Amino acid sequence: MLSIRILASVGTLLIALLNLKPMSRRRRGVTVILLVFATMVSVATLAREAVSDRQRCAVEEQTQHQLSAIREQGDSLRTAVAPLRVLAQERYPTLPLAASLRRLARDYERLQRGLDSVAAIQDRDTFTPLAPSIRDSVIKRLVALRRMYGSRRMIADVNWGKDNLNRIRVGEQLLNVFRMAGIEAREHQGQIIGTPGPVAIYVDDEDTQLFSHASAILRPLIGGRVDGRIESATGVGCMQIIIHGVPEFSRAGEVSFK
Repeated sequence: MLSIRILASVGTLLIALLNLKPMSRRRRGVTVILLVFATMVSVATLAREAVSDRQRCAVEEQTQHQLSAIREQGDSLRTAVAPLRVLAQERYPTLPLAASLRRLARDYERLQRGLDSVAAIQDRDTFTPLAPSIRDSVIKRLVALRRMYGSRRMIADVNWGKDNLNRIRVGEQLLNVFRMAGIEAREHQGQIIGTPGPVAIYVDDEDTQLFSHASAILRPLIGGRVDGRIESATGVGCMQIIIHGVPEFSRAGEVSFK
């Protein structure tokens, strides 16, 4: 199309040249220059139009591709939704389609909440390691506690019994946290007698402040129900932690007791 239009313009110019009346060489030269310039302008205009046509075609082609993709997505969505429409109409036959779909969506949300609750209950009974961010915070606070005692030796004896796997894991985790904080920690197994609560911390009668510090710092590892016991033979800077309860776990691994 572009070639035909250019040839037509050039042909028109040639005819005009051939029909020129006799004139001086100078005027003829000027006329030829003007005609050549006009031809160049025409060619440039045609070239711009051609570029615009190509751009328009490219835009149209891209638009067609996008429309095709949208139609395919719509077809796929209709295919996926079709069973839901059938189910909604079967379950709520007296309602319009839109209303029955909304009711079906609410039914699904209630079912999902129920499943989440069941999963949460199951998760509580499964040992979950303490989240690294919480563990690191506990270790940092234990390091600060150890520095309060200066050069005095700090010892933590942990007794968790042997009859509950989750309690064993809680005790082992507690030992590891103490050791990472630079506190000597030992497994102190023995019969647990006379512990009314799930966890008890024994401290020396000359170091009662250790109980308040330890119970607050170790809350993510031993829960909040902690009994304080005074034992004169424990020694300053030393504690004995007895885990007696059945532990439960949050999703972050924080411990509580049934």
